[in-house]
Amino acid sequence: MGFLGRGRCLLFSLKSKSFRRHLGCFFSICLLTGVLSSVATAQRVKSLGDIVRAPVKDCPTEKRIRVPIITWGGDIATIYANGSQKNTAADSIFGKAGLNISLVREDVFAEQVNSYLSCQSPYLRGTAGMINMAAEVTDRDPRTKMRVVYQLTWSAGGDALVVKDSVKEPRDLRGKTIAVQAYGPHVDYLAKVLKDAGLSLSDVTIKWTKDLTGTDATPMNALYESGVDAAMVIIPDALALTSNGTVGNGAEQSVKGAKILLSTKSANSRG
Repeated sequence: MGFLGRGRCLLFSLKSKSFRRHLGCFFSICLLTGVLSSVATAQRVKSLGDIVRAPVKDCPTEKRIRVPIITWGGDIATIYANGSQKNTAADSIFGKAGLNISLVREDVFAEQVNSYLSCQSPYLRGTAGMINMAAEVTDRDPRTKMRVVYQLTWSAGGDALVVKDSVKEPRDLRGKTIAVQAYGPHVDYLAKVLKDAGLSLSDVTIKWTKDLTGTDATPMNALYESGVDAAMVIIPDALALTSNGTVGNGAEQSVKGAKILLSTKSANSRG
């Protein structure tokens, strides 16, 4: 199975064989045969290997295992299976399977990788592109070499490219400034959009943001700036920016003239 930039393939990766048994009754093994390039190193942003500094540590024996989740609707399956709470409920699907986990939301992928290396958690959670970016770091030590164990969903409209009125079609992105979360779920999707339009990352200016959603340091907030022409965002932010998916009228959280140019609703998950 190959995972390309258009489909938002959501994955768990685990650190060591000893932890596979904890989720083996629930997760099926899948192989990652398509390798994405680490495009997040473009436009003067440091590579993940330059900012992730946690030392590698062996995993301690813990009764409760920390498992990261991200801001994505597909994670509701994991939350539900855990009893709709942070720590596993005894009568939940996971609880009845003998699992004991603690769900922790972490959208800043560099922090996830730091936790993985130091084994605060033996798992990583992200898209195929994010997992491949992490391989630069995790492959340095045989103890942290990843195994992809579960594909949760493909994106079917949950991710979008929102543009201001100066952009009518993807090829109009040439010379424009696009906001995207560094090391986040939209890096490979953006690269694919540009490639399909006959462009590359060198044809645009990237404004990298720290967070994905919910803070001032996000692609959504960056689009409010006069010098930013487009933003890669999750669909709730896209709807807010475009007056509920129409054309932004400038009221509330919208940007006047902003519209959803593309989303994964129309993308082919196999690229």
